[in-house]
Amino acid sequence: MKIISEVIIYPMFKQKSILLILLAFSWSFYGQKKADSLQLILKNADTPETKTEALYELTKLYTNISPNADSIHKYAEQLKLVASNKKDSLLYARTWDGYANSFYLQSSLDSVVYYGKKAEHIYINNELFQDAASIQLLIGNTYQILFQNKDALTYFSKAENYVTGTDAIQLLIGRAVVSGQVNNLDKAIEYYTKAYELSNELGKDNYQYNIQNGLASIYTKNKDYEKVLESLEKALAIAQKQDNFLGQTVVHHNLGHYYNGVSDYQAAKEQFLSAIELFPKISHQQLMASTYINYAETLLKLKQLSQAEAFAIKAEAIYKEVNPGRLGSVKNIQAQIELEKNKYAEAIILSKEALAISSEKNILGSMSVSYQTLSEIYEAQGNYKDALENYKQLTAIEDSIQQTQSIRDIEALKLQFDVKEYEQDIAMKNQELELLDSKQKTRNYQIVLLALVTIGLLFFIYRQRKLNKLTRKAFASEKELTQLKEAQIEHSKKEITEYAIHIGEHNKLLDTCLTEIKKLKKIATELGVMDKIKWKSYIADEDLANVYRSANIFAMPSRYEPFGM
Repeated sequence: MKIISEVIIYPMFKQKSILLILLAFSWSFYGQKKADSLQLILKNADTPETKTEALYELTKLYTNISPNADSIHKYAEQLKLVASNKKDSLLYARTWDGYANSFYLQSSLDSVVYYGKKAEHIYINNELFQDAASIQLLIGNTYQILFQNKDALTYFSKAENYVTGTDAIQLLIGRAVVSGQVNNLDKAIEYYTKAYELSNELGKDNYQYNIQNGLASIYTKNKDYEKVLESLEKALAIAQKQDNFLGQTVVHHNLGHYYNGVSDYQAAKEQFLSAIELFPKISHQQLMASTYINYAETLLKLKQLSQAEAFAIKAEAIYKEVNPGRLGSVKNIQAQIELEKNKYAEAIILSKEALAISSEKNILGSMSVSYQTLSEIYEAQGNYKDALENYKQLTAIEDSIQQTQSIRDIEALKLQFDVKEYEQDIAMKNQELELLDSKQKTRNYQIVLLALVTIGLLFFIYRQRKLNKLTRKAFASEKELTQLKEAQIEHSKKEITEYAIHIGEHNKLLDTCLTEIKKLKKIATELGVMDKIKWKSYIADEDLANVYRSANIFAMPSRYEPFGM
């Protein structure tokens, strides 16, 4: 996702050259295929949501998988238009995120910080902490490139709790670079080692190129040149496996430096030639120019002067366009070539031109080479006075370089102490934040518990009131049912009483009837007609009609009571 650049210096070498180690990744087949697919979706998008999603995915693709500043900026601009139309702050954050990454690839570092902080603010407000961590990591890397190590550590610390996956690898590499810059080399190696282990664990071997290059720079500072060579060779193997042509060129260049430093000029020549063969596949002009001038110096050591002169001219042409301050080094090589040809006049002119350029830019290393070359030229001419004068200047410059280096060493130690103190401050603040967070969590638990107790109490009260209401309702219903039963009982009692009365009257009537029948039977006996009378008991209803029809006389003893007849 990000590109970290750092300076790797070979202090044991006679050359005073430096190189920015570029950690870059090639455009993969997957990236191209994914880009084509997303561009097709964008072209055919029939809803604003589909268009927005495609634009966002394209900015991520050209940021993370296939870094391309122009493409990121192009699609971020389109996202900005959508954000403006929809008044969507989150889309603005995506836009600023895209801008920051685009400017990072273009090395417009102030713009990276400006837009990165705008995106960070919106992400945090929306509680998108992982997105915020990703942009914080970018800002941290930017501050690291600017050698603002405290600011870099601040942003790395902000990102630490939320970065995952490849961002976690980037964070470790960033911390390693900062540690290397403040000469805390053991810590740097520790971070690089952790990054290496994590990249293996996640299966992200593309980061191992970055790690090996970084380790080479640390081993250089430790003057462990055997490990420098080992790390560079590992980086080269990784870059070749990944078809990372820029990475391969960088490593071949650095290996050329290494072999020059150990005076193996033939091996150095082969490495520089390998780098030059890759130039058609890269576009990094600064790297090309640095390779040409260092190759020219190697050819000079091998006494191949015409070729050395040709490649010095190529370097000069590029430096005029991209870095005029480096022309002093080119002029120094050209002067040494002329000195080797015994063309003293031309050598003096070139050395003085180199001295003028280097003095203007205050490049002490290049000035030292110019004075040394002039001293050698004058000595070869027998002009010992000017030779001595230039040698004195050389000595003064080297003293100044030594003094400057001592000052830098002291500043580096102070910075290392400051950074360590700052890291301790950050650790203490993190502990305080964790303690506050713990207290806040405890307070939150208490609030939640109180809320649960309150809810439980309210529920209990509500339930009791509901139960009381139901109880009252049930009691009322029961009371009403009791009253109804009592009324039914009273009614039943009344009916029973009336029925009893009716039975009593019926029995009385029956007794009266039986008494009267006995009287009638007695009279019939006295009259001697007892056998003439049929005393009928109960007669079924179906037999009544026949009985009535067989009678000659029918007498009804009542006007209103039918007696079942």
